[in-house]
Amino acid sequence: MDVDVAGALAHLDAFLEREAAGYADNQAMAKDARAASVAYTETRAIDVDTAASLAYLAYFGPRAVVAVARALRPVPASTGPIHVVDVGAGSGASALAWAFGGSTSPAPAPVQLTLVEQSPKALELARRLLQRLPAHVQVQARPGGLTTVSSINEATHVSAAFVVGELPPTMDVEAALRRLAPSAATTVLVDAGDHPRARRLQTLRDTLRERDDVVIHGPCPHRDACPALQRDRDWCHDRVAKHLPERLARFARLVGRDDALMSLSWLSLGRGPGAAAGQGEDGLVVVGEARQEKGRVRLPVCGPRGLRFVQALNRDRAVVDAVAGLDRGDRLPAPKGVVGDTWALRAGSGADAGAFMAAIKDMNRNAPPTPAGASGAGGANDAP
Repeated sequence: MDVDVAGALAHLDAFLEREAAGYADNQAMAKDARAASVAYTETRAIDVDTAASLAYLAYFGPRAVVAVARALRPVPASTGPIHVVDVGAGSGASALAWAFGGSTSPAPAPVQLTLVEQSPKALELARRLLQRLPAHVQVQARPGGLTTVSSINEATHVSAAFVVGELPPTMDVEAALRRLAPSAATTVLVDAGDHPRARRLQTLRDTLRERDDVVIHGPCPHRDACPALQRDRDWCHDRVAKHLPERLARFARLVGRDDALMSLSWLSLGRGPGAAAGQGEDGLVVVGEARQEKGRVRLPVCGPRGLRFVQALNRDRAVVDAVAGLDRGDRLPAPKGVVGDTWALRAGSGADAGAFMAAIKDMNRNAPPTPAGASGAGGANDAP
């Protein structure tokens, strides 16, 4: 499902400017946003009233838009009306991604957004933010939380942005979401890219990967056990470009945080009887940066049978350039007949650079057009 991220961020930017003219250079707002960022990083929780503030929305809102949009890319587009339940909707930024999903179509299908949120202040801010949306988008609120709001049987999609990591570790998140939206065919979860939050989503994926009624849309191109869960110190995270409008970028710099990139973890699932039957092994996914070594370049990838490397020797210049030009999240065709952990590419050996890149381009037609990562074993180094 494609999302007009630029349109969603422009909507957020215009709203903030209407509510707090000159917000991009507002030192007091930046100070409040910085304090919220520190609280989130150090205590993993933010006060409810802080989360319902313009300062919080100006810094964290773009993250929610970009993260949800990233997780929606592998989700099949809907040709009919959709009803999205946004759990822990906060001040409405995550709902913007859904509101602008498919909105570039000449005749977009109706979108119903139901915001589930416990904070009255956050819901009021969301109500104001989500005004002036495209005509095909309707918004309603359900005050309450994941386990307290009554079931919404008409929902087709359920989403939770930066929520799962705040829930009790013993909670069965998938069961709670299924109770809330029993008919939802799609579940989209996004969270920060740090170790505990990312591993929680990876663990959830591993508990669901063998179920016949679940298909994994992403980030994994396979249904094997997650190799990043084999050692406690590892985790898998995504890294994406935010492409913020000028004022939002200026505010992020004023806060003292990265205005260009962000780390996140995400999981997109499909549900339904026999859903897993149509899922095959969809190649490999790049999970890190190319490593220049003596006489060769090696690129870490993940796919069926775990973590592996794509390798090209420096004497095959065209192939080296092709491998080095790949970004995290790019998909690769799976090699055939490779033994061991390394797939060695050689020009003229049936894996020439032209055919290799043509196959990659075909596999990534629906991937983000920016250097955005899919899962990478390691740690996120940008603060929320």
